[in-house]
Amino acid sequence: MDVFDDDLIKFEADGAALLAVANDQGYVEHEGARIRYATYGSGSPVILLHGGLGHSGNWGYQVPR
Repeated sequence: MDVFDDDLIKFEADGAALLAVANDQGYVEHEGARIRYATYGSGSPVILLHGGLGHSGNWGYQVPR
């Protein structure tokens, strides 16, 4: 699946692709913060951290890679 949307036109029109079912997911609590995590696939870990008003659904195109 080759998707190139550098101008975010497709993302603006359709949103992100749906995320697959996570291998593992849960929450970590630290100093009053509750942080959700989910793992997908195998191999070396990559941490994706959204900003602002984003959410995990924003990574629908990146996670399959």
